[in-house]
Amino acid sequence: MRLWLSAAIALFICMPVCHAALMWKNPSVDLKAEAGASEVVTEYAFTNTGNASVTIKEITTGCDCTTPDIAKRTFAAGESGIVKVTFRLGDRTGEQRKTITIRTDDPANPESLLGLNVTIPQLWRVSPRFLYWRQGEAAKSQEIRIFVAGEKPQRLVAAEVLEGGVKAELREDVPGKAYTLIVTPAGTAVETKAIIIVRPEDKTLPLVPAIYASVIVDHPEKSATTEPAK
Repeated sequence: MRLWLSAAIALFICMPVCHAALMWKNPSVDLKAEAGASEVVTEYAFTNTGNASVTIKEITTGCDCTTPDIAKRTFAAGESGIVKVTFRLGDRTGEQRKTITIRTDDPANPESLLGLNVTIPQLWRVSPRFLYWRQGEAAKSQEIRIFVAGEKPQRLVAAEVLEGGVKAELREDVPGKAYTLIVTPAGTAVETKAIIIVRPEDKTLPLVPAIYASVIVDHPEKSATTEPAK
């Protein structure tokens, strides 16, 4: 009996322990978006390096702009797979950092964190963005230059005045690359604060940064008067 028990214990000790483990080839990805792009797509490759199957139960992201996709959920020992991630740029610019969380049924390693770092260049260069006239001066037109960054031409089709008494006219100087916005106030007698939006033909692209035009009225400080004491 003791001999059988000892053999069983020895067999149990020598038996391999089944475990799963997802090994990610590159858990953090750095990308630079092209000027004018609407999205970037990347892939995260992994391998189940354990000796048991593993199932991906959930994939979550911290932003609706980041969408994961995977062809299957369960991977046998030694099997590899890919998580595809699409990041929609919207009107974002500069450095963008997103996190993708992978949750599995592996009790030893139930969660993996993937990083996505995207640099989005400014599509439009506007100079200047602020125009002003002083009260009573001539209501002369002023100009703003708009340049398209990147190699791909982008057509601008409309300039819209959201508020304020000014007129905005868009002129194309170099097709798809350089524009002039001509802004003229209706008058300079009263204070005006206008916002001008320039829209691209491609509606998936971000708007040109808002342009501001103002008629500035000088408000002299009222001098305080004090009646002499009686």
